[in-house]
Amino acid sequence: MTPREGAEYLRVEVDETVRQLNQEARSRARRAVNALRNSAMRVLAGERHGKEGRVPNTEARYTMSAPGEPPAVRTGNLRRNWRKYVLAQASMSGTRITARIKSDMPYSEFLEQGTGKMAARPYKQKVRDGAMPKINEIYSNL
Repeated sequence: MTPREGAEYLRVEVDETVRQLNQEARSRARRAVNALRNSAMRVLAGERHGKEGRVPNTEARYTMSAPGEPPAVRTGNLRRNWRKYVLAQASMSGTRITARIKSDMPYSEFLEQGTGKMAARPYKQKVRDGAMPKINEIYSNL
């Protein structure tokens, strides 16, 4: 084998290894996104400790969230509507893969941050904290 042939063989092997690692990282990112969504479903479920309210256009009643608690389930739209993203961005130093979820509900930021008339009902950090043990497990041996 000539030095040129050896270099070409090595380049092909490295390229294949990098391709396999990127594919595995994307696969794990999809699993991480699912862990985030599952955590969101847990955080946005359960009992709250605020006032009692009525579900719009129905006779059904529910317990609102108190300030500082994650939002209560009123219609279920916030729990149900999450968009999952796995983004891959190539650069000279490698591929950066990002896993995230985003609520499709336009009021989700108002709940997280609060408004002039409503105290914040933060939930994002609780979602992250709930998902991190599973995400660490997913990426532990990449």
